[in-house]
Amino acid sequence: MPGDGTEFDYIVCGAGASGSVLARRLADNPDIQVLLIEAGGNDQSELVQDPRRALGNLGSERDWQYVMQPNAALAGRRLPLPAGKGLGGGTSINFMYWTRGHREDWDFFAAVSGEPAWNAASIEYVFDRIEDRTEANAASPSSGGMVPITRDALSAPLLEAASTAFSENGSARYDDINGALLHHPEGHGPRERNILRGRRISAFEAYIRPRLGHAGNLHVVNDCFILRVNVENKQAVGVSVLIGNDVVELRTRCETILCTGAMQTPKILMLSGIGPRRELEHHDIPVRHHLPGVGLGFQDHVLLQGCNWLSRPAADEEPTTGGIVGYAKSSASLAASDLQFVFTGFMVANDQIAARFGYPEGSYQYRQGWGISVGLLRPFSSGTVRLADANPLSHPLIDPRMLSDPRDEQALLDGIALARSIGNSVNLKPFAARELSPGDLSADGMKDFLRQAVGTYFHPSASARMGTDDLSVVDGKLKVHGLERLRIADASIMPRVPAANTMAPSIAIGELASDFVMAAHGR
Repeated sequence: MPGDGTEFDYIVCGAGASGSVLARRLADNPDIQVLLIEAGGNDQSELVQDPRRALGNLGSERDWQYVMQPNAALAGRRLPLPAGKGLGGGTSINFMYWTRGHREDWDFFAAVSGEPAWNAASIEYVFDRIEDRTEANAASPSSGGMVPITRDALSAPLLEAASTAFSENGSARYDDINGALLHHPEGHGPRERNILRGRRISAFEAYIRPRLGHAGNLHVVNDCFILRVNVENKQAVGVSVLIGNDVVELRTRCETILCTGAMQTPKILMLSGIGPRRELEHHDIPVRHHLPGVGLGFQDHVLLQGCNWLSRPAADEEPTTGGIVGYAKSSASLAASDLQFVFTGFMVANDQIAARFGYPEGSYQYRQGWGISVGLLRPFSSGTVRLADANPLSHPLIDPRMLSDPRDEQALLDGIALARSIGNSVNLKPFAARELSPGDLSADGMKDFLRQAVGTYFHPSASARMGTDDLSVVDGKLKVHGLERLRIADASIMPRVPAANTMAPSIAIGELASDFVMAAHGR
């Protein structure tokens, strides 16, 4: 660190999908001193780097290990909510699905923010500078970006049969799910992921690691826990952090930028005295800036796992790698898909479903069958992120209120019906000994299955959303309303959760944030 190590031009808080991108882009200017801080540890683990071992990160020291509040619509269940804690954030522990988001999402972001840089046409250029599709063999101009994208082959007999089954259920096949499909409401294609030669390439690995030791103006400190943003005269002047047992004050000459995610960002804001007055006063936190929308509007995709089929012995001899991602509308009246289907050559279900349907021991996370997961991409339900208390080390109270809107339950029921239609099609019969779950159930039985099978997609968002109304937290250029020198650049700013796995959109947020910051300061 330069000088006494406590003052920088920019402090970027959080080394995940958005923060790694933003810090790198700012530090490309050698005249700018950038500090990137991260609450978690390093990313040097085979569990991070080997995509086949991604599941082992959940519940580890690289996971914040959040647990949601009891959900009345799910019989009082408290769902775990994994979130990345460490260099790379969620991009170091997730399952590496790369989806840009439908053009309708990006046009919606532009409309509610009043900032045209978010629209679908503009965002295509942003993704072109993010992606390197050399390994995907795609007919795409984006071959020199930072993040390598690879595409699953659908040559395995099981996947070929599954693709035909999707098509016969009205889902057109696209070779590139991040190309033409984004302009259509429905379809399916091979999964794309940020993997290169069998290794995960996280946002930190792609953007920051190549510069470590080579850029004297980029400073990275992990195991650095953010306590609060410090505000003086309606300006953010830096942050207070905990390093070991020491509280350290770090100051900025230009801006402080929170990239800490949809749970930590509203928590840090409220601990800093920025948020709903009633919430702050309830915890005896001095109100520095009343901002009523902080923590409101929280959304996560609902993921239903448990639509599974046991394989015939001959079909189970060679495990099928790769997968298919499909999109569909639960109602013909919708302009774009609200359901995502992920077909994989293995089964996944929670312990409740496994016990209820008599799964063979251990089979529901391995290769004795195959399955179709159903994701609800456009939930009507939304919830809150609130403080548990004024202790910075306490987890926030996360209440997504999943399925609180009955339209969400109905959309998922429609999704289960379509998944079963695909899985039970004539094309897949040679690969299935039998449907393991849910099978033919009564209407009430199917609803009960749904409530037991629902979990989170690990896509938290929209808790400090972008917009121009009284409950928005940041404007279209990600500046916090009513304060100077403070921005937010992570999934919390999304006006709603997009119809996509949120990693790629979060990286795009980091890229756009760097454009906004550099333009504001004439860089």
